[in-house]
Amino acid sequence: MCRSENKTYQWSLKPTEYVGPVNNFLHSMFSQIDVTLQNKLVTSTTTHYPYKAMIQTLLSYGSEAKKSQLTSQLWKKDQPGHFDDSDVENGGNSSFFDRAQYFNQSQVCDLEAFTESGSSSGSYTLNPFNFQHFNLSQITLKLNQVPVGGNIMQLNYGATSRTILPAFNSMFEVTNKWMRDTGNQLSRNDIAGGNALYCFEIEPNFSDEGQYLNLVKQGTCSLEVNFNTSLPKASTCVVYAEMNTYQLQCVIVSDVDLQRSVLGVFSTDELSQVRLLPGMGVIANTDVSGLPGRHWVAFSCNRKNSLEVFDSFVYSEKELTVYFNKFMRNYSCIQSNEKRLQGDDTVILHNLYCKGKAMRTASLNCHYFVLFRNYRDQLQIQTIGKQIFPGQSKYFLDAYKKATSVAYRPLIIYLNPHTDKTYQLTTDRGVGQTPIVYHSTE
Repeated sequence: MCRSENKTYQWSLKPTEYVGPVNNFLHSMFSQIDVTLQNKLVTSTTTHYPYKAMIQTLLSYGSEAKKSQLTSQLWKKDQPGHFDDSDVENGGNSSFFDRAQYFNQSQVCDLEAFTESGSSSGSYTLNPFNFQHFNLSQITLKLNQVPVGGNIMQLNYGATSRTILPAFNSMFEVTNKWMRDTGNQLSRNDIAGGNALYCFEIEPNFSDEGQYLNLVKQGTCSLEVNFNTSLPKASTCVVYAEMNTYQLQCVIVSDVDLQRSVLGVFSTDELSQVRLLPGMGVIANTDVSGLPGRHWVAFSCNRKNSLEVFDSFVYSEKELTVYFNKFMRNYSCIQSNEKRLQGDDTVILHNLYCKGKAMRTASLNCHYFVLFRNYRDQLQIQTIGKQIFPGQSKYFLDAYKKATSVAYRPLIIYLNPHTDKTYQLTTDRGVGQTPIVYHSTE
């Protein structure tokens, strides 16, 4: 909390006195910040912290971050040539005027999804994406009666005493954008203007890419919400959640036949307690609960109580028992499909040139390229032609244009070491049709 006073007479500012804060105001309030580790100072001791914060913010963050999350620190870039303009009302620094609104007609400055049911049920006159705040005062998500994050989110949507930073900052923390050079195009004012979203991180996130053990938990989950005023109309709380195996579960739920025949999605430790009835199946992963999930396998029990295995790697029964021994030993007969759909290190790329060393290696080791007509990026097609057919790029481009002259007909490039170069460029004309082979005349 910051109290604004008249410097000369030491009284609280009157509504008619126009003042405003400097840029990056929250950081500018502190002259020195020390960080200690086991009572030992690990930062340099200076009284120039505002300059350090200003330079780091200027150079380390881009436009998106400065227009969204950094506004919570009252960041608003000053107008060039008007840095010293202190006239709030008539000056040329519009950024200074915007920051001054937080002090306007106020002696004390406090710095710190729901929608109408009619809109969510199909009203033609209401926007279903208007997430209003409804004067919400506090909201908390509890797991086993313990608030997620440790604290209750306290908010105030009053016109003169607004406190919405907890909700605003949570958007960046949960989406892993906090203190990064990135944004979401939302500002503080957007929260109260139809983007009142409240985000909670249920699972701990210790790193960007590292793997760590995430213990499986069971219990109750509850959402508690308080409002300053009674709700004027019936309202709907929209909940969006992300969870493991979400996509697989969605496929099962969306298909009536799958719901009848697929029992569910399980990790290897969960599957040990499952027993299939004839005509039922499951999808299982070779990882235990809490791990990302490296390889999926489908099991089906036929009417003779024998187990059929559908595995794109075509692992042997012995290899699969390493992961699913307790489950598989319940069946006397186990059959496996014989068609191998992918290799142990197969990667299917939807972009010819993906970022990252691993993706470059995958691209170089591809045995097949399937190229469809693409008006968006012709340069990728030209580049791959020069790489595979150096000195014969015209032959390649002509084959590509002819093959893709028919909508949804691709040019197929065979790069397998056993491929005869005569049949390296072909196109598939459809079921029952003889493929077209393109030969070089160069």
